[in-house]
Amino acid sequence: MKSSSNILFNLLIIIICTLISRKSYAQETSEKMEISGYLKDMQTIWIDTSNNINSNNLIHNRLNFQWTLTKKFNIHIGMRNRIEIGSFVSITDDYKEFLEKDEGLVDLTFVPFSGEDFMAQTRFDRLYLDYTIKKLAVRIGRQRINWGRNLIWNPNDLFNSYNFLDFDYEERPGSDALRVQYYIGDFSKIEFAAKKGNTSDDVIIAAMYKFNTLSYDVQLLTGIYQKDWVIGAGWAGNLNNAGFKGEVSCFIPYEAYFESVAILS
Repeated sequence: MKSSSNILFNLLIIIICTLISRKSYAQETSEKMEISGYLKDMQTIWIDTSNNINSNNLIHNRLNFQWTLTKKFNIHIGMRNRIEIGSFVSITDDYKEFLEKDEGLVDLTFVPFSGEDFMAQTRFDRLYLDYTIKKLAVRIGRQRINWGRNLIWNPNDLFNSYNFLDFDYEERPGSDALRVQYYIGDFSKIEFAAKKGNTSDDVIIAAMYKFNTLSYDVQLLTGIYQKDWVIGAGWAGNLNNAGFKGEVSCFIPYEAYFESVAILS
């Protein structure tokens, strides 16, 4: 599995280098290449139960590549590179295996080098192709599909649920998925999305209808979430001068439909 991943990793590096080399050529055509990113450092110090002082340092680098081919097609690649040095690496069992784990259909997570007290990780959490024509938008590849309306608790966010306490990951994880959006009007659209993970049960297929009524943005959704049927709704608007948002989803196991108990979130 990892050998094929290394081949894919090398291929992605070649693609990135090719895109960079085409930048001067792109200025003379309709193509456009954009590169962005950042570098940050986070230091952690803690005292364990034996009163030992431990420290850990995390160097985090983000790189984003946006390649506009035509008015209809563009490619987006996003990668995060992290180097972790300190006590946490040395005292955590199977930490390398944990960092190499990728939940997606395609393995795009790598540990290029590691040692007793340091570890490096590279993960491609965005790798997708966009196609847009008039009111239709299609996206395929690793992407973030955010159906949630609230800040912390998101029962409608079927595809990319995340830990709100993970404050070191502003972009949030992505899914290997297909997403189709058709815009009916200025404030309404129909959306379909399908995701496949690296396990047999990790399959999500859902559709959503969004519209505006009485100054509220409303969404209705239904589909299959792993082993459950799911139906849900969400809204966002105002009560006088206060914002008012909400989400609700109901999950019903479909393998034992009549004997099962629905879960309301």
